[in-house]
Amino acid sequence: MIPFKAYRPSLSLRPYIKMYFFGGHDNIPPKIRRMVPYGETALCIYKINGVTYNGSAPHHLCLSGLTNTFQEITSGDGLIEVIVIHFTTLGAHFFFNTPLYELYGPVVELDETGDVELTELKDRLMEESTPGKYWALINEFFLKRLAQQDMNSKKFLLMNEAIVKIRRNKVYQVKDLGEQLNISTRYLSQLFRSYTGFSVKDMIRLDRFHTTLNILKNNHKGIPLQQIAEICRYHDLSHMSSDFIKIAGYNPTITAAKSKNFNDDIGWRL
Repeated sequence: MIPFKAYRPSLSLRPYIKMYFFGGHDNIPPKIRRMVPYGETALCIYKINGVTYNGSAPHHLCLSGLTNTFQEITSGDGLIEVIVIHFTTLGAHFFFNTPLYELYGPVVELDETGDVELTELKDRLMEESTPGKYWALINEFFLKRLAQQDMNSKKFLLMNEAIVKIRRNKVYQVKDLGEQLNISTRYLSQLFRSYTGFSVKDMIRLDRFHTTLNILKNNHKGIPLQQIAEICRYHDLSHMSSDFIKIAGYNPTITAAKSKNFNDDIGWRL
C-alpha cells in the first residue's frame, strides 16, 4: 500500500490547481467507492491497473467530476496507483484543448480526445516511479499551457465573481445572479458552460447540496429536516430529498451518516 499524500503545485498554478495527489493500495478483493460531485474536476492518471466508473471499461487517463450525479468507482484486483491533479472550479478551463462542456459526463477517457501532448505526459508519468519526478513533469506541462492563456480577461474575472456569489453569498436564483452581475441569463449560461462545463443551475444545485450536507453533519442541536430545507432554500423537504438522491444516491439522513469522514462510503467530493 502506498499512503496517499497531497502536494501543492507551484505558486503560479495555485489559482487553477488546488492540489496534486499520489497514492495507491492493493485491491483484493475489488473495492467500490462512491464519489459525489462538488462542481470541480480532476485529471486522473491510473498506473498499472485502471479503474471503472459506473461499470465502464477501465480508465487510465481520464477527466472525472464533470457530472451532476454520483459515480461508482470500482477498482479491480491488484495494485492501484493513481496520480490526481485536482483543479479549482475555474482552473480546468485553461488546460484542455477540448471545451469542458464537450467533456461533460461521469468520466471522459482523454486518450480519445486527440490531445497528443496530454497523452505524451501520461506516457512519461508511466515511466517514472517517484513523486518528485511526477510533479516536475506535471508542473512543466501545466505552466506551458498556462502561458498561452489570458488570465485577466473580463470573462474570467466575471466568472470568479459569479462563483463567489453562489458559494459565499448563496445567490441561488439564476435570474438574481444575472442581475447582480449585470449580464443576461443567456450570457451567464454560456460563461458557465465554457469555464466550468456545468450549467448555472447545476452549479447552484451542487453548492446548495453541500451547504445542506454540512449542516446535517453538524446538526448537534437536532434541527428538524423541514427547517433545514427552509434554511437552505429548498421548496420543501421533498425537494431537498429529491436533490440528495440524485446527487448522492441516498436521502439526506443516510448521506450525512455515510459522509462523516473522508474514508466513509462517501468520502471523495469532487
